[in-house]
Amino acid sequence: MSRVTHVLADLFAVAGHARQTKFRAKEKVRGQIATGENPFYKWREFYHGDLLEVADALDLTVREYNTIESNEFSSTRSDVRAFCRLFKLNPMDLANDVDVMPGSVAEVLTERARDRGLTQGKRDKAVDAIVMEIGKTRAVFAQAKLHALRGRTGQEPVDDMILPFQALEQMTLGHPLVRWVENFGDVRNMLEETAFEADMMLLGAGAELDKLDAPHMAKGQNRRLKRMRAFYAHLDDRGSGRMGEALTKVLRTRGFAFVARDFQEDPGRYGGRRWYAPRIIGGRVYDWDQACEAFFDTFREWRGHQVANHYWHQQEDRLTWRMDAFEDWLERDVTQDVIQGFTNVCLFARTMEQQPKVQAALAAFRPTRHAVVQERVFKGLGPC
Repeated sequence: MSRVTHVLADLFAVAGHARQTKFRAKEKVRGQIATGENPFYKWREFYHGDLLEVADALDLTVREYNTIESNEFSSTRSDVRAFCRLFKLNPMDLANDVDVMPGSVAEVLTERARDRGLTQGKRDKAVDAIVMEIGKTRAVFAQAKLHALRGRTGQEPVDDMILPFQALEQMTLGHPLVRWVENFGDVRNMLEETAFEADMMLLGAGAELDKLDAPHMAKGQNRRLKRMRAFYAHLDDRGSGRMGEALTKVLRTRGFAFVARDFQEDPGRYGGRRWYAPRIIGGRVYDWDQACEAFFDTFREWRGHQVANHYWHQQEDRLTWRMDAFEDWLERDVTQDVIQGFTNVCLFARTMEQQPKVQAALAAFRPTRHAVVQERVFKGLGPC
């Protein structure tokens, strides 16, 4: 082998080693991005880009560009295009295989998939990346659904996850608001619309409480209570006080009709005492049967209003609790991923209508005739 051949072999070996070293360094950057590092920051650091020069290339102030390096989801489509052009990157270099991609990256990918100025191979790669992103979003949805179904503890659904689960069930491409979805905020508004019905129920409960707590209602209850006590004093056996406790105990398991009839026939069982001569109660004359009927009618009305008041207060507390839990759920990381993922899904559905592979992948987000079928679409998808 000649001296020239040796020199050329050494040069090729050095060049090959340099390429391998650079490839390994890039893979290290991609790995760091996959673990949550900001892609704009990591690639600028890798290429030793000057902060001011990069900001100028993106037509931003340094402060605006710093915002992107703090949160890549704040970037725009033009930011992604300019950044990739500056460092000769593919838009997919700004995403990873774990987290949902920023909307700006999704927009650039759809552009590349439809750009006739690119080779078919590059367009196909963009389509494949979109299909992979849709699959990733399905997994994110499945993770969110599992969390909503299991609740905060154990495997059983709990009350505070009802609204989140309803919201996830309604997030399909058949939702009436999908056609207006353009960004993250639009999808969040869709989710909040899900809680609208519960909010209306809460307002309704509040209105009923206002009625029940109104002064004239309170006066009515006081009148019933006064009338009930007047009859009670005559039906109780010499003021023993046992009658009220006995009636309450039996009413837990038997209806008013039974208790009223049973007491009328055998008052001693409840701590009462039958009398035979008519008595004057509240200015009117009553025999035993009439007094019993009047007492239980008044008791039923009074107790009914007490139960209704308690029920509406309970409903108000429950609905308020659900709404608070829903607001808390909206701020969780998994929900943020769901919102961004569905934003991207709406973009793909709107811009990739002529791509069969993309449309086939989007089938998981299209409404089905029966909820059972929809559950089968997501069957087998566990947590990410």
